[in-house]
Amino acid sequence: NDTGMKGMLKGSCRTAGDFPILECLKYCGDSVRQFGGHQRAAGVSVEESKFEEFKTKASAFAEEKP
Repeated sequence: NDTGMKGMLKGSCRTAGDFPILECLKYCGDSVRQFGGHQRAAGVSVEESKFEEFKTKASAFAEEKP
């Protein structure tokens, strides 16, 4: 792509209610290249090769939260 970030996936997260999106991204650990935002919205970059790991960790975090 034009940014020199070949193999990097970028996305954004939004949440309504009390789901702690930043805590979730921290939980995903090294499957996330970088992230930033606040309690209800965030941007995230994930290496394409780690996307499945990211999905698994994010889902596990969400399942643990009430």
